[in-house]
Amino acid sequence: RCPSGREALRPDLILQIGAYPISRGYEELLRSAPIERFVLAPHGWPDPVGDAAEVVVADLGPTVAALLERLKPVHRDEAFLSRLEAADAALHGVIEKVLGEEPFGEAAVANVVVRSLPPGATLAVGNSLPVRELSLVCPGALGDVTVVSQRGVSGIDGLVAGAAGAASAAGAFAKPTLLYLGDVSFLHDVGGLMAARGIESPFVVVVSNNDGGRIFEQLPVATADLPRGALELFTTPHGLSFRPAAELYGHRYAEVTDAGALRAAVDRGLSRPGCTVIEAKIPQSSASRELDSLTRGAEEALASLLLSMEGLTS
Repeated sequence: RCPSGREALRPDLILQIGAYPISRGYEELLRSAPIERFVLAPHGWPDPVGDAAEVVVADLGPTVAALLERLKPVHRDEAFLSRLEAADAALHGVIEKVLGEEPFGEAAVANVVVRSLPPGATLAVGNSLPVRELSLVCPGALGDVTVVSQRGVSGIDGLVAGAAGAASAAGAFAKPTLLYLGDVSFLHDVGGLMAARGIESPFVVVVSNNDGGRIFEQLPVATADLPRGALELFTTPHGLSFRPAAELYGHRYAEVTDAGALRAAVDRGLSRPGCTVIEAKIPQSSASRELDSLTRGAEEALASLLLSMEGLTS
């Protein structure tokens, strides 16, 4: 997303393996300058924008193996690789700095969620802000973790019931499951907690409660010339606590307001059979504020890093 990064780290060619990445940064990179892009996927139409140089639909394993064989010997651009690795390390430093300085918010919830997952766990990811927060602050590969997601009606319906189904399947192998979703998604499928009543393996539901659909604060509608209060028609604040919902279906419940308490609650939930609902109460606009801080910090860090690397090579 940073101009400095796009300019200094722009590739000559992109090989996209699998589905088209849903990432604003990726889209901005492709718009910033012409980049030849090839797509390899096992099924479907993985080029929704329709500007790939070539789309190959084939079995990934043999196709990638054949491609690597044809590319031998592989030329490595060590300078580009060094810039990329240094930039990645600098950005992780920015993330840790923002997490340390900002109040408990969306980014901290996402960070705790991924750091709490034990090997073999299943992570069910909600749509809207949760998947974007994971994209921003996930500390790297999740290792031996199965990640599942789904798109319901309006993008958010059925998430609790779907994750409960995944937990039931994982439970046959004594594997824990964690669902990370937003408050509006939770409310849309609160009845899905009924499906979690029979789960015997650990099933933890982490609800990021920012009192509404705060993704709209990052979309064009937030800066549109709307009448006063009209944005609430999109964010739909509700002012609810989720304790009664958890108690209605006989599930354990915890409310947390800081990262340490969230980590402790998740650890307890993942160590006990049955469903635990954890409500992480965070400020309404924490996601947009954190995104601003991350963007500014990343631009400054990359500009400084790339300037210093130019000095070393000049």
